[in-house]
Formats: sequence, C-alpha cells, structure tokens
Amino acid sequence: VDMAFTTTAPYLSLNVAAGPVDIDAGIRREQFKANGTYAGGTARAYDVDGNGTITGAENSVYLIDPGVARGLANYSVSYTNYSLGANYRLTSNLSGFVRTSSGHRAVADRLLFSANVDAASGLLTAGGASAAVAPVKQHEIGVKNRGAFGDTSYSVSATYFRSTTTEFDYDQTRQDNPNLPNYAGPKLNVFGFKASGVEVESTLGWGDLSLNVNVVPEVHAV
Repeated sequence: VDMAFTTTAPYLSLNVAAGPVDIDAGIRREQFKANGTYAGGTARAYDVDGNGTITGAENSVYLIDPGVARGLANYSVSYTNYSLGANYRLTSNLSGFVRTSSGHRAVADRLLFSANVDAASGLLTAGGASAAVAPVKQHEIGVKNRGAFGDTSYSVSATYFRSTTTEFDYDQTRQDNPNLPNYAGPKLNVFGFKASGVEVESTLGWGDLSLNVNVVPEVHAV
C-alpha cells in the first residue's frame, strides 16, 4: 500500500454565557482525500533466505505479482460534524447539562481491495461514498457537583449517554472465496452498534494530592 490521506476541516465554534446558562456549539466541514496505489498478491514458493533450497514456510510466501497492474485510489468524500451542548448552574457548585453530537470517520485504507473502489480509475463505485464514511451519533444528559468538607475538596459528575455508529470494516484475514474451505463471507462487512450507559467521574483532593475514580458501565447492542 502506497497511499496518502488528507483531511481538510474548517470549523466554527460559538460559546455563549447568559446568567446561569452556558451554551456551546460547533460545526466542522471535513473533506477527506485519498490518493495512491495498492497491490494484492499470491502465495507461491520463494527462496527467502537465498540458500538455493525451498523449505518450510518458503513453500507458501505471499508476494506481489509484478505482472498485475496496481490498484488506484483517487477519490474524496465530504461530511459535516456538529456538537451542541448546554450547561445550567442550579447553584455555584451544582449544575446539569445536555449535549447532542454527530461525527464521522473516514475509513481510509480499510476501503482498499474492496468493491467500493474502482481499482482501474481509483474512483468510488456506486454506494462507495457511504461505505467510505463511518458515522456516530451521541446524546448525553448529566449532573455535576463540587464542594469541600474540611481540608478535602471533591467533585463528582454522572452522565447518561446513548451512542449509535455504523462502521465499514475490512478484515484481511477473512476467507472470502466461496470455493475454498472455511468460507467466511465478504471481507468488507457493515457493522452497526448501539451503546448506552452511565459514566461517573469523581475526584478527591487533599492539598497537593488528588484521587480520581471513574466508572463506565455500558450496554452494547449490534
């Protein structure tokens, strides 16, 4: 694989404080570009150590075939990410907050060798644009508190969250030839995940010493 991946991401951020309310919002427009070449190969006998004898693992060495043209990748995809959150101070030490966000991640090299890239032109095939981007959405609501008793300071926050994501993953080790034993299907698989749970973060402080304890019980669904 001889590839270059470039992401350009202009963004705008806004923060507003009005009395007990703080609001922050952000939006980012990303353009992901892929450019380069890649090549598959075949397993064949090869004298790796150059001693003139083919033995052991040398009977099946995976090598690029110089007689087969390298695949091209020359495509781009664009997507928009955003985040919107609000914090309300009930007292100087107690506040509640909410947030919703949507983000994306370009799949990059895992898309190569799949039917989503035309190896001859390097462009994405029909449906390839959606396969090239993995989206994730998350919603959060929580509360946080801070205070002190004696010489000890503390802070604690609890956040309930729900996340959904769809990921297009390429497994190079997956046997995808139906004519061979142990057939496991296409190497490029679409996985959808959902996760929800509560994240608890807490700190205790005594002078220059602090203790942090975090717990994140989650429930996952596919």
